[in-house]
Amino acid sequence: MIINNSISADSYTVRAERLQLLSTNIDTFAVDLGIIDPRLTSCRNADGEWDDACAKCVVEDGQKDEAYEEFNKAVLAASKYYSALKKHLLTIIYEFGGKPDDFINQYGFNVDSPRKYKPLTAAIEAWKREHDRLVAIPDPRVVSGAMMTNLWAHKTGIDYLSNAAYIEKNEADTAFDEKQALFDVHTNLLQFVLTAAILTWGDEDPRLNLLGFKPKSEIWTPGQPGSGWDSAPIAKMIKAFDPLDGILAGCEDYEGTERFDLRIAWAKKNDPAPDMPDTDTYTDIMQPALLDADGFPLQKNFVYYLWIRARKDGEVSEWSEVASFEWTE
Repeated sequence: MIINNSISADSYTVRAERLQLLSTNIDTFAVDLGIIDPRLTSCRNADGEWDDACAKCVVEDGQKDEAYEEFNKAVLAASKYYSALKKHLLTIIYEFGGKPDDFINQYGFNVDSPRKYKPLTAAIEAWKREHDRLVAIPDPRVVSGAMMTNLWAHKTGIDYLSNAAYIEKNEADTAFDEKQALFDVHTNLLQFVLTAAILTWGDEDPRLNLLGFKPKSEIWTPGQPGSGWDSAPIAKMIKAFDPLDGILAGCEDYEGTERFDLRIAWAKKNDPAPDMPDTDTYTDIMQPALLDADGFPLQKNFVYYLWIRARKDGEVSEWSEVASFEWTE
């Protein structure tokens, strides 16, 4: 919902609403406002460009998530096969007697079976080197050639899927960067149209609504009399459930991060809970507990639903479980 003219602070949802109105109605007012090409064409195309950019992000994110899911499944399968084959080989080693500890150490079996990608591939490589060495002697304390081939196939498979997942991640990151760049381009375009409209019509003209803006008297000001909105920063809402210990539960390996993505939805008290929005309310922000509420007021007797994910070292966590908060002040 458009509640103000703070264009640069738009959420993705608000930006989509502004651009839809701008592209739909600009031809009606272009002559009056003195907007000509190439800006006129940019205004006409803005809504479609934004929809395409958002759709591309959804597709690329989906492909990235699918690639990582396939990769993680393959790592799990390889880990299980490694563990099962290790037990089989240990049976062979103990069966032949001698100094089993020497062979156990040479195979790298003196530590727990690895479950993560890099340690697992390193362990498989070490196993294959020892396998090839013993086969060449020859020594019977090895698994069959077919079993070794299967284990190595697991390694090459997860290597391939790891690279494929990184490719999909890069494409998703590129799509996001392109969307952010387009957001900035449209911010400048909207600001130009808003300035032209105010200079031509004044800041109270209702036609501003048709171009994606608000007349001055219709701007929702936090805490204004009768508005029903609270002027407190959104931090009060987030702090109510301690974001780092609560809402970020399940975001493994992201301790100490200071950048987050935040999605917010809301509904009237006793109404059904909404689904998580498709776009971020705030993207790549610093410390959500310190986030300013400029442009995001809180309405009394509404329930707010928040999802958050952490960013660290170029990686992004999974979305948290939804956290809800009823605003009653």
